[in-house]
Amino acid sequence: MKHITEMLLDHGIKALIEESEELFKKNITQALVIKLNESVQETKNEISKKLLFKEEFTPETAEMSDFINFLESFTPGNYTFKNGSNINITESDVKLITKLFESLNQKNRLQMVSEILTDGGLFKKHIEFSQKVTNLI
Repeated sequence: MKHITEMLLDHGIKALIEESEELFKKNITQALVIKLNESVQETKNEISKKLLFKEEFTPETAEMSDFINFLESFTPGNYTFKNGSNINITESDVKLITKLFESLNQKNRLQMVSEILTDGGLFKKHIEFSQKVTNLI
């Protein structure tokens, strides 16, 4: 026969283990629910962004998309613009245009993008403007 102290310890340990298991189950369930809710919210946000972009797709956003594609795929060299003008664009030119673009508000960004994608001369003027602004800062 077990001593009463051993029985209390055994019972106490069993109770602690059972209580710990129950807490673990509750905590793991709560953690899974939180993670699932976060995943659902992220998915909703992604879908909303895609729908919002589709709703806002206009000729201006198409030009913006063209400009971003130009920046992402840029390699130095001669470029022919929509009006037929042809200029040499360097990597430093693109860095200046990017800095200028980032400093403008949405309305001015759209105007700049529309101009520089159409005319190489305007592209160069924007680069010169960006150089002047950069030197002032």
